[in-house]
Amino acid sequence: MTVLLFLYGEVLGGSFDGAGGTFTFVTDKLSEYLLRILGGVINMLEYLAKKCGCDILSDLPHYGEWRTVLKHIRTDQFPLKDWNDAVEYLTKKKFIFESAEKAKEYLLNGK
Repeated sequence: MTVLLFLYGEVLGGSFDGAGGTFTFVTDKLSEYLLRILGGVINMLEYLAKKCGCDILSDLPHYGEWRTVLKHIRTDQFPLKDWNDAVEYLTKKKFIFESAEKAKEYLLNGK
């Protein structure tokens, strides 16, 4: 079954396998929206861990492809505090960036 959702004037969609109870998201915006509605508000690290398929957050730093997944997260998707927390958690270094763009660049490139 195909599901369409209208959110802030955008059509977002996905598909639902009724037999298995699995919903496949077509867009990250829909995924983010439904996670916030169904699972409560989650922070960036929790979101990244879910997108990487990690069962628990502590597995995330050991998941070798987290940077690949991070590339697809928009900087406006989470507050600056979440980006700074992610830098500290994933790199074990305490930096305070003044923008999410700079924090993302550091996470992706180490600079």
